[in-house]
Amino acid sequence: MSIELWKEVFSNVRENVDAYLSSEEIRSTYRDPNTSIEFVVDDLCHSVNAFAGRVAINRYRIRICAGLAAYLRESAVETIESGWIFKEQSSSDPVRRSRLIDYLMYIWLDFVCFHEWSHVICGHHSVGGSGEQWSEFEVQRDEKGKLPAEVNQRLEVEADAYAAKFTLARFSTIWQGLAHEIYGTAVPEMVLRDYLMSLLLLFRAFEKIDGKDCAERSHPEPIDRAFVVHSFMMGEFSGIPGLPNLGKKEVESIFSRVLLDFYLLHFGLSAETLLPRILQSATFMASVDDMLKKLKMDQYRVAVRR
Repeated sequence: MSIELWKEVFSNVRENVDAYLSSEEIRSTYRDPNTSIEFVVDDLCHSVNAFAGRVAINRYRIRICAGLAAYLRESAVETIESGWIFKEQSSSDPVRRSRLIDYLMYIWLDFVCFHEWSHVICGHHSVGGSGEQWSEFEVQRDEKGKLPAEVNQRLEVEADAYAAKFTLARFSTIWQGLAHEIYGTAVPEMVLRDYLMSLLLLFRAFEKIDGKDCAERSHPEPIDRAFVVHSFMMGEFSGIPGLPNLGKKEVESIFSRVLLDFYLLHFGLSAETLLPRILQSATFMASVDDMLKKLKMDQYRVAVRR
């Protein structure tokens, strides 16, 4: 991607996020009306990471490192070339291929931004990072030392759950334009299917950064993250205006098919191992609220839960 296009992508994402964070609907949830949250793309930091935290009283910053953006770009190229999504749109035309890669990277950056913002409004930086900053791909530290991975992973899942809702709301405003640009016509089923799979594949890409040692990894396994985001998006779908006009059964069918394809194609689960693994993910998700209560997270939140 050229420098000019990098700047355009970063500028679009930053403007979209800034506009969303500045909306009265969002600002009305902040405990302190003077709260401000800014988004920064750090093109001098080549770490594959992102940070979210407090920089002053009532002032917070989300920082996406250029190293992470570059990694997402490489992963987007690999994903498009694999044919896992946009199968009907695959083409040897380099211009069209580049457009698909840019679209996928845009979806991923959008989710990452809202995920980091969720760390801020949920007050996670007050639990880890010595009360100032949350580092995305590290198990956090507090005054007692390293947080247990099980704590870190459940706070990451809460950020995923919030981000799932926000990105779905954003998707409602852009899906028709993207449908015409990518597919040539608005085909709701195809657009929704590819969008959902795109987000799940992001978790698979992140696994390479996080590693596979559950005792040390900062995030839950991609299978568990996929289950959480899938569950929250499906639960919120009917309440968000502007999304593809599909019946309840159609929506449930698309969501279920995407999740099954993700499990079966990318993790090699069999019919015998699928149900036990899904139940394991459900148990993990159910444990998140208990952990939040144990940590007394409500006292740290920048925004009021609704």
